[in-house]
Amino acid sequence: MQRRFTRLFKDLRSRKYDEKLKIGGLWSLEERRHRSDLLELFKIIRGFSAIPLTSFFKLADRSAESVTCGHAWKLIKTHINTDIRV
Repeated sequence: MQRRFTRLFKDLRSRKYDEKLKIGGLWSLEERRHRSDLLELFKIIRGFSAIPLTSFFKLADRSAESVTCGHAWKLIKTHINTDIRV
């Protein structure tokens, strides 16, 4: 969609995609995906989502070495089984 949008401007047509994004103040697809992942994680942690936290992560033990930056929200990614064969 962004490529399509940047084609509307004649002076941007000859530039590379990275330059078009910089000039337009737009984020790349990768940056938008990272942002949406972080937002979804925030919703899961705070309970704003129907997805339980334990389906993807577990909280680290609350020992002194697992506390990071003054909080105990150190997440550990659990193993996800992607083998869907029966």
